Amino acid sequence: MTPADLLPPKSEYPLFVPSWRMSGEALDVIAELLCDRRPWSILEMGPGLSSYLFFRYAVRTGRRYAILDHQGEYNRRFINWCGVHGFPVSSMHVRPLAADGYYDVAGVTLPVCDLVSLDGPPRSDARNSAAAHRLLRAVCNPAGATLIVDDSNRESEATLVAWLLQSGFSRERDVPDRRFPRRRTTILSGQFHSRARVL
Repeated sequence: MTPADLLPPKSEYPLFVPSWRMSGEALDVIAELLCDRRPWSILEMGPGLSSYLFFRYAVRTGRRYAILDHQGEYNRRFINWCGVHGFPVSSMHVRPLAADGYYDVAGVTLPVCDLVSLDGPPRSDARNSAAAHRLLRAVCNPAGATLIVDDSNRESEATLVAWLLQSGFSRERDVPDRRFPRRRTTILSGQFHSRARVL
C-alpha cells in the first residue's frame, strides 16, 4: 500500500466546501503517515474529504475507524457520499454539542486510538480547547498516538496544541495551506505524561 492508493482523486475536491476542506498538502502528509505508521485504530472528529483516506485505509487493512461529528444536514450529505463509494458508516456518531462547545459523547463508546484527527467544531474559546484536551486524554493510546489538528492557526486549536505540547506531545510539523496563507495543519505525536494537568 502506497500513499497514492489512499489519496482521493481531484474530481472529489469540488464536492466539499473549499474553506472547510483540508488542504491537498495535509492530505499528502496524512497518506504518508497512514502508510508509515499503520495505526490500528483511528478517530476522526469532523469528517470531510480527509475521510476518503481513512476509509480507504480501514477497508484495505481491516483496521478500526470511527467518526464523530455534530452537523446533521452536512452528515446526511456526507453519508450519501459514503454510499456512492461503498464506504461503511456504521461507526459514525452524530452527536450534539455540549455546554462547553465540544462534542457531547455521553453514552458513546469510542475506541482507544493510535491516530486522532481533529477538525472542528469551530468555536474559538478556552472551554472548547479544554474539552478537546479532555476527550483526547480519554481516547489516545497510553503508549502513544499521532494527532492531526486542522486549522491550528485558529485560537482554540492553537491553544489546544500549546496544551498538548505541555502534556507530553511533540510537534512533528506544521503543514501550510497554499490556498489560505495563514491556515495550517499541525501534526503531533507522543503520549500524555503522568504529570499532565487535567483541564
